Amino acid sequence: MATYLAEWLRLKERALKPTTFARYRDHVHADLIPSFGRLPLTDLRARHITAWSEAELARGRGRTAVHRIGATFSSAPSHAVRTRVIAANPPSMP
Repeated sequence: MATYLAEWLRLKERALKPTTFARYRDHVHADLIPSFGRLPLTDLRARHITAWSEAELARGRGRTAVHRIGATFSSAPSHAVRTRVIAANPPSMP
């Protein structure tokens, strides 16, 4: 996931407004790579996303923050499906 997220983020830089890209970059580097980076993209399942979401909420992170990070995250596997890197996108945030 770490390699894919970094590559995906590089592609998004050209397509997003600078402020949106900055938010995506922060989510990827501060939350997504530390949480999912060691997991192969092809092994990502909805249970991983659900467990992450529940853990973040249990730590006291706000629902809005978790939702926004999840929305950023769901874009990466969606892109992987469109480019045929993986066959299906695990469901996004619960």
